[in-house]
Amino acid sequence: FKESLKFYPNPVRDNAKIEFVLAERGTVEVQVFDIRGKLVKTQQLSSLNKGANGVTLNFNELVNGTYIIRVINGSEVATNKFVLYK
Repeated sequence: FKESLKFYPNPVRDNAKIEFVLAERGTVEVQVFDIRGKLVKTQQLSSLNKGANGVTLNFNELVNGTYIIRVINGSEVATNKFVLYK
């Protein structure tokens, strides 16, 4: 799961896509933190299929800056850093 996480484009304008591979059907939680560690966005992605998945995320409500995205699947956690520049 961690090795399969892709996040693009970076820098982000308004929308970005995350792609990942799940070992089994399930739910994924996406959390976005600002550079100071404050949780600024969370989204549940439910009923995802086993195998490759891709989801487009919208960041319109956030201001320009550097963010950390954390993608959680059960006990597995993958993180990535991105820049939002509108």
